[in-house]
Amino acid sequence: FGLRARAGSFAFVIDSSGSMASRDALGLAKRELLASLRQLPPEAKFAVLFYNQKPTLLTGLVAATATNKARLEEDLAAIRADGVTDHMAALQAALALRPEVIFFLTDAELMSREDVEAILARTGETTILAVEFGVGPDLGLSAPLRRLAARTGGAYRYVDVTRYRPRAVEEAR
Repeated sequence: FGLRARAGSFAFVIDSSGSMASRDALGLAKRELLASLRQLPPEAKFAVLFYNQKPTLLTGLVAATATNKARLEEDLAAIRADGVTDHMAALQAALALRPEVIFFLTDAELMSREDVEAILARTGETTILAVEFGVGPDLGLSAPLRRLAARTGGAYRYVDVTRYRPRAVEEAR
């Protein structure tokens, strides 16, 4: 989705709650995850965590080898959008891995100012790059998610799922 970071370790934290089924936001997130992993050199490390009411760690920090990437791609098929959202548990689990960068992909439902402050107290040196999925134009309503990214030295991107076109489609045009 256009967010980039240089680091040696990355955690991808992806919302898989029921609301992510809307307009296939979860499918978009999975495709972007795979595209991002393809860019990682083998010496980089990555972790992938999906969450709804509880986090599910698909892989801890592992080397970005072709084998580990292929294994993760197979595991993605089992992830479905379901349940309610607990951003806090997911971000805490990701921060416990101590990655240099977290890519946080969510529709940001129910994220409060208090949640953001609690996470900021735990981030240490980790940078958070946040992608918010929404329907329609960005109305600037997700101040907590924007603040989380900005205060960690990261960046924020809004993706209108009604207008999103995968890069491969754009490049073919």
